[in-house]
Amino acid sequence: FLDKFVLTEILNKFYVIKQSEPVLLVMRPYQIYAVKMAYDRVKSCHLSGFVHHTTGSGKTLTSFKLATLFRDDLQIEKVFFLIDRKDLDDQTVDEYNSFELGCVDNTPSTKRLVDDIEDSTKTMIITTIQKMATALHKEKYAKVMNKLKDSRCIFIIDECHRSNFGKMHGDIERHFKNADFIGFTGTPIYEENRGAAKKTTADVFKAGTLDSCIHKYMIKEAIADGNVLSFSVEYLRATEIGKQYKSEVDYCKQNNIEISTYYHEPKRMEGIAKDIINNLERHTHPEGKDTYTAIFAVDRVDTLLKYYDLLKKHNTKGYKIAAICHCQNNEEREEGTDETSLEKFKICIKEYNDIFDTRYEIATFDSYRKDIMKRMKQKELPQIDLLLVVDMMLTGFDSKPTNLLILEFHKLLQAYSRTNRVDKVTKKFGQIVTYRDIKEAQDVALRLFSGDGNPNGFLLAPYETYVENYRREAEMLRA
Repeated sequence: FLDKFVLTEILNKFYVIKQSEPVLLVMRPYQIYAVKMAYDRVKSCHLSGFVHHTTGSGKTLTSFKLATLFRDDLQIEKVFFLIDRKDLDDQTVDEYNSFELGCVDNTPSTKRLVDDIEDSTKTMIITTIQKMATALHKEKYAKVMNKLKDSRCIFIIDECHRSNFGKMHGDIERHFKNADFIGFTGTPIYEENRGAAKKTTADVFKAGTLDSCIHKYMIKEAIADGNVLSFSVEYLRATEIGKQYKSEVDYCKQNNIEISTYYHEPKRMEGIAKDIINNLERHTHPEGKDTYTAIFAVDRVDTLLKYYDLLKKHNTKGYKIAAICHCQNNEEREEGTDETSLEKFKICIKEYNDIFDTRYEIATFDSYRKDIMKRMKQKELPQIDLLLVVDMMLTGFDSKPTNLLILEFHKLLQAYSRTNRVDKVTKKFGQIVTYRDIKEAQDVALRLFSGDGNPNGFLLAPYETYVENYRREAEMLRA
């Protein structure tokens, strides 16, 4: 490390002043290796690939450094940073601008994106993959877009495991014939977890004879290095029904009960709501000191709205409860949404306004979403104690004060990792409470994304294990 060449290279290429705080950052070794390998691959081999760095290990900083190296390379015409979901958009822009003030102009519309592409002074553009796909498909933008058809462009793609990258990614790849694509993900799609996906991440980021995966930094390494926390998982039965069976799934199979109907049974949902309210204090105030926030993930909008009503009904302790989901008029609606859901969601926003003295409505949903993100991160605003979500803020959303995830629906490791960011000393692990039987799926995910490691190596042992250890140690001490 102290070799003159190494030090000079770090000061020139791998050293960042985070201007928003301000702090001086030297990139971690695995980040430096990933940037070097990705840059060398593009420059020497003109090939694409992806970086598998576990969630919470600093992918944004790694991708930023890679993007700036390409941006400063005179042989590269444009660098595009493509993001999928809007709730990731602002966070990545904020992080990029914290590393280099004003380095990124967010593109609020497809028209603005096309204007930025036409502007030769804008060499690094951050936008969503949806806007890029729209720009390619609209005839009125064809003249501008065709100018870059054969230009040397680099596409850096965040959360590149997303299944809907398929068609849009293909359209972009076909148009930009001379471009290279570098993806970043904490949970790649492999053969083992491809499910209904037609392609694996390696298929999307083809690299000729080279391995598509440029560099790996797994969850087991991140936990061992102290860069993220391990998990404490509580598996809870929501009702007494079927207690004698191995699992609720087993109970439903043997009694010919539709599992979805069982999961959405009113009595079961009421029991879960009561249990959450009764135990929120011990989860969000570990050691009775610092205050943390919690996310409750459910499967559909109509389910979220029912849980919201039930939690309010049992909320005798005055917890600040909020909800967010895509069911507004101008968005592609999530499953379980209809006009009734929209009207009920308006009530959620109204009650949010009453709690926090704000003035949001459906028409200002984006501002509502940003306000929620700030309160979950405890950024100089009164915080939310419990946030109900449907498939939002479970990927890419980075909040150190979030230490609890309650699951009724899950995308496992991505969702788990909302809780395991290192924070104050009172936050010793990320807490997961699940009301569905996910132990087997969880172990498969942990094993897959840790290079076949022991899944129990990332989890706290069951409570009884620590009681037994304490009893044994106490007896030895007395003896």
